[in-house]
Amino acid sequence: MAAVAPTHPLAGRKAVSLQELAEFPFVLTEGSSGVRQQIDRTFNRHAINPNVFCVTNSITLVKALVSLDRKCALLPRFAVDYEVNAGTVSIVPVKEFMKEPLLFCVCELNSRSLSPAAKAFVEAVIDFCQRFGH
Repeated sequence: MAAVAPTHPLAGRKAVSLQELAEFPFVLTEGSSGVRQQIDRTFNRHAINPNVFCVTNSITLVKALVSLDRKCALLPRFAVDYEVNAGTVSIVPVKEFMKEPLLFCVCELNSRSLSPAAKAFVEAVIDFCQRFGH
């Protein structure tokens, strides 16, 4: 999702393209996060060089900055549910990401059994994905 201020020119749209978003400064998460890696691959695939205002490891800072003015961020829907419900951030689906859902992978060795903690983690991931439609 594109996360933007409720007063942003793209707020309220049914969907936007990366090309439309590229006209605005981006607030991005740091490069080692899985979401950021997917974002970078998608930018590269579509030959888009984003105007980066800020890179941070703080999702809280990302959401605060986009709530203020014409900046935008790319975040999973669940990351901004509270702000959307509070009316401080609007979200708009991004066409290119609608075709490329975020992938969760949990790996285990065939020769080992999952620990109770690992089983609980897998169940939590499955529950999360079912609740958020992934």
